[in-house]
Amino acid sequence: MDFHPIKIEYFKLKFKNFDFSIGTRSFILKMTKIIGMPKIGKSALNYWISRGWTIEESKLKRIVIKKDPSSSPMNIQFWIKKGFSEEESLFKIKS
Repeated sequence: MDFHPIKIEYFKLKFKNFDFSIGTRSFILKMTKIIGMPKIGKSALNYWISRGWTIEESKLKRIVIKKDPSSSPMNIQFWIKKGFSEEESLFKIKS
């Protein structure tokens, strides 16, 4: 998980009395609104900062992500790790 342990505890408290029976889609929409996470990738500094990491920790996490070529959706290994076949992965990259 990408969240800092302190941030995880914060979210547990935030959703303690939440009605989880509202359906998956509705829950995800409400959760996203409550959490307020930016829609940016793991290589962006704000991605990690918004998840509770310090600036220094965020910089280190970005370096690790950027060094791993399989973390890019333009790399076939990225899609294979997600369960796609090699053929499907190539199609994803091209599309």
